[in-house]
Amino acid sequence: MFKRLGRIGLAALTLATAPLMANEDTPQARERWHQAIDQRYGVLSDASERLEASAIRFCQQPDTPHRKRLSQDWMDAYQAWQAVRFVDFGPIEQQSRAWQLQFWPDRKNLVGRKMQAWLAADQPPPPNRSPATVSPPRGFRPSNTCSSMSTWKPRPCRSPSPAA
Repeated sequence: MFKRLGRIGLAALTLATAPLMANEDTPQARERWHQAIDQRYGVLSDASERLEASAIRFCQQPDTPHRKRLSQDWMDAYQAWQAVRFVDFGPIEQQSRAWQLQFWPDRKNLVGRKMQAWLAADQPPPPNRSPATVSPPRGFRPSNTCSSMSTWKPRPCRSPSPAA
């Protein structure tokens, strides 16, 4: 009886581990993985474009409906980023692109304080410290900071510098 139970157990163990031992590093598996990543980056691209359009509309007419749409589009872009942020190789790693997209916790509000100072200034920051050349004030994090600020100085949205 114990011998028979042992054989049944061995057979069950063999059948249960067979899928684990299958080689998932096949061209088909890799192709499915690449397609899934490509599709999720497409979602991120679309969400980012909607966020940009909402930000422009909000700048042109800063009212409550545009603010709500901007907040929702920011959240959609955030969630789209979360779906692909595990990809830490390839073009996303060039020129700190992942860093620019990252929604990191900013407990000390460093980005928010920097953005508020730049937006409140009468003069644009020096070119070597402008938002276009410094990673943390670029990307999604400062867009959330700017859209949630309660005091705005009227400024054109398409200025070359946020402080100009």
